[in-house]
Amino acid sequence: MSKRRILDQHWRENRLEILKALAISIATEIDEMAEADGDMFQTDIIDGSWINLEEQVRKFEVDLIRFALFKSGGHQTKAARMLTMKPSTLNEKIKRYRISVLGYRPRGESAERASNG
Repeated sequence: MSKRRILDQHWRENRLEILKALAISIATEIDEMAEADGDMFQTDIIDGSWINLEEQVRKFEVDLIRFALFKSGGHQTKAARMLTMKPSTLNEKIKRYRISVLGYRPRGESAERASNG
């Protein structure tokens, strides 16, 4: 199998894992909202009056970033590549959302090495 086909296959598998994680995250969030709001959830969600889109997008983005950091072992450059964004954009979002990258690195690996990928 050519290197290109292997890379394409690897990318498809990563995308599938990301989508699965997102689906689980969304389903969990919906379940939590339904439990918290009881019967109101069924009627209020239709008009969207109480859903804060910005907050939901932020949570979704944080979950995606954390998943990419997990899959990349805390390497921001690799995580950025998985998310198809520039490493500088990912780093800015990590700072904005105050996401710690420490828990994703193998023990003993320096912060500088992990951020450089």
